[in-house]
Amino acid sequence: MKFSIIFAQIILSRLYKMNKLLLTGFIFLAFACAKNDNIIQIGDYVEGQAKGSCKVASNTRINGSRIGFSYKDGKLEGLTGFPDFDTFEYNGSLISAASNSRDKSYKVNFTYNDNNQISEIIFDGRDSQGRLFKHTSLLVYNKDNRIQELILDLPVFEDKLSTFLEYDNNGNVKKISAKVYGELQPLLENISFDDKRSPYLNQKIGPILTYFMIYALVQGGENLSYYLNQNNVTQSTVYSNNEKIEFGYQYEYNANGYPIKTDISQNKNNRLKSLNEYFDYLCE
Repeated sequence: MKFSIIFAQIILSRLYKMNKLLLTGFIFLAFACAKNDNIIQIGDYVEGQAKGSCKVASNTRINGSRIGFSYKDGKLEGLTGFPDFDTFEYNGSLISAASNSRDKSYKVNFTYNDNNQISEIIFDGRDSQGRLFKHTSLLVYNKDNRIQELILDLPVFEDKLSTFLEYDNNGNVKKISAKVYGELQPLLENISFDDKRSPYLNQKIGPILTYFMIYALVQGGENLSYYLNQNNVTQSTVYSNNEKIEFGYQYEYNANGYPIKTDISQNKNNRLKSLNEYFDYLCE
């Protein structure tokens, strides 16, 4: 399958200029050059974990940008290195909102369905001209309670984008597609997986970041499906900007079976590239 030129043109046409950057800052960070050593563990021990389980403390991306996760009293308290938001609000055990401590002009609110699954991700605030905006992305679930459809509505898009997720028998994201002019166009195919634990397995932050997973895939050709996966992808193909990009992944694991280092091979137009990604955890 080939990524459609029409789809690439439509995605580009959906972008418009904004003085206030809510999402593009992280894309810039994800491709900035930096050393990827000095992985630092963040946060307190998380109570109530199943024996042998871990929660991600940091994720150093392929070219050096780093997201840190801090916890307090068993709850995710904040992020570092992610410009959309860094602080969370809770309604009981559920994250109800996220805000940016450096920019009070907007907030991201989360609503839930009867199964305590996120059903809406809402960017709500004012732009640099003082005009109100509200962008609501909708999440639809399948019979196995996994995200089946994400209707993406973000401040950097003029129009909504309907995307669809398919899973394998183990609950891993097998395919992500987008609907363009009534036809499905492929964005991602995860071809194979290992039998180890994904870094974001069973963590509340995973579903919250699904909007960014799709955005990063569309805009930068990044495979962040580990936000939802049960295991770790070992081979995948990304279709981005009329290009087919093939990836291979090899992992080093900690004693609990979570990846701590990923060696990534990339083949783009027969140009080979090697990349690395690192994870640090808080483990029981």
